[in-house]
Amino acid sequence: MIPGLANVQIVRYGVIHKNNFINSPILLNQFLQVKKHHNIFFAGQIMDVEGYVESAATGIISALNITRFLNKKSMLTFPPETMMGALVNYIVNASKTNFQPMKANFGIIPAFEQHFKSKNEKYLAYSDRTLTILKHFIVNNNLNVESIF
Repeated sequence: MIPGLANVQIVRYGVIHKNNFINSPILLNQFLQVKKHHNIFFAGQIMDVEGYVESAATGIISALNITRFLNKKSMLTFPPETMMGALVNYIVNASKTNFQPMKANFGIIPAFEQHFKSKNEKYLAYSDRTLTILKHFIVNNNLNVESIF
């Protein structure tokens, strides 16, 4: 027994956890910068992504675009067929009135028109398409260590 809680009555179990986030569809453009103040960029949970990997991914995108912005290079938007591109696309283009944070999931990636026999076959097709598009994106934008920094 915890001293002082001998007569406690628990009405409802809950959690003491609250995520605060900005309304990204209103405030951010596709480069994760504030629409009205282009020298301010956001990434991570504050800009409405859920999860550690998603936060790290948006941090990479934001850092890449900050570097390009400071070096007066054109900024990048990852293709929507990639998970990073789909996540940013959702974040900046979602409903402005009832916006909620999003975790990476296949539901935000553009779907195939064809029907697949199994989920495994479908996810392999997503993976193949994403890798092909991502390779072209990397080559077309000269993305290598030297060009990023």
